[in-house]
Order: sequence, then C-alpha cells, then structure tokens
Amino acid sequence: MRILCLSVLLALSSQLCFAQYGTTTRIDPSSKLYDKATGQPLPYKEFEKLMRADPTGYVFIPFYDKYGQLDYHSVHKKTKEERETNYFNPFDEYEKQKVGQPVAPFVMKGVDDKVYSSSELKGSYVLLSFWLKLSKPHLSTNLAKDLGTLLTKAAAKGIPVISLGVVNYSSAEECRQAVEEFKLSFIPIPDSKGFVHRYALPNSPSFLLISPEGTVMAISEGESPLKLEKYLTKKN
Repeated sequence: MRILCLSVLLALSSQLCFAQYGTTTRIDPSSKLYDKATGQPLPYKEFEKLMRADPTGYVFIPFYDKYGQLDYHSVHKKTKEERETNYFNPFDEYEKQKVGQPVAPFVMKGVDDKVYSSSELKGSYVLLSFWLKLSKPHLSTNLAKDLGTLLTKAAAKGIPVISLGVVNYSSAEECRQAVEEFKLSFIPIPDSKGFVHRYALPNSPSFLLISPEGTVMAISEGESPLKLEKYLTKKN
C-alpha cells in the first residue's frame, strides 16, 4: 500500500521573528488518524478517499503524548478562508494549560541524560521554559539571564526550583554547547518540539511554573520570568 507524504507549513511566532517552518508529515497505514469534525477514528482507506477527492483540502494536526512523541493526527478540513490564504496555525487547535489545573503530565529526557517525570517531581517547584533554538538571534540572552536571577533569588530563600528548558530545534550537542557558552540556568530538553505542541507554547521564550502539588501556577509568554518570583514562596 502506498505511503502518502504531505508537506505541512506550521506558522510559529517568536519574540524575535515570525517565520514559517516547513515540515513533512508522513501518513501511512499504521498512522492513528481522527476526524476533527466528528472526533471519531478515521480509517486509512477513508483517509485515502478524502485525499484523492481533495488532495490539498486538509491539514493534519499532530498531537503528542507525555513523552513528547507523536500520538495521532487530527484531520481538519480547510475552511474557505484557509484555502484562500493557504494559512493555518495548528497551535489554535491545542488546549492551552490553565492556571489552577493539573499540568499535562510529561516525561522528559534532559541533555544531562536524566529523566524528569512530572509525577516524580511533585513536592518541588518546576519551571518549564520553552525556546525556539539555543543560539543567537533565537536565544534571548537577557531573558535567559533573568531566569538565572530568578532561580538564584529562590535558592537564597531556601526554595529550590527544578528548571527544565524545552528546546524546539536544537540538538543535544547544540544544547551542551549553549549551556557552556551562555551559562544557562536550566537543563535543556533537546529536539523537543513535541512538548512545544503539547503545551501550546510556541512563543520563545515562554515560561510555565508548576506548583509542588503539580498544578499550573502561572504562564508567561515572551516576558521576563522575574515576574514569577511572587509565586515562589516557602511553605511553613
């Protein structure tokens, strides 16, 4: 059975630039597909029929599991406007994290080769930061320094914070070089665009603070993480 290879343009906005990144979505008989309109599984044969009838009329929204790995695609029929403009932002389709609710679970492998699980990190503050790339001009060094200042202030108050940096487009080697060059105060999670989608935080950098109970305390997009200091309090 033939394999359909489809190019999808994902529009990603960042603090420093607005660009389009072309990625290839590979759909084959083993792919998990859901019809966005009905919410029901979409058999591959039905998908093939749709593509033969209207090969440019659909977009495929990737959804990722707690490991940051592709789980399934939601098949979305383009609206009239999307056809005319040829523009579709997949991040509009994801459910954003909400303050006060349990954080979507994660299991991340850091550049230090350690595994960080949201369930095992309960009892500690966890700060997830989201970065496009750990290189200039994509890396906002000023905000990276602010993050270091925030963590230093918290430590001085006896409040340890586990700081993990989700990096969309930097390899493990690039992350190691960036840690050394920029003295980063977070543990990079390399090549982790799946988590960027899972948490719907494409703006670089963004910050998501998780309470010791595992709930979302605050979200900051494109602003200094120093604003999060008020949430870091020592328990009695």
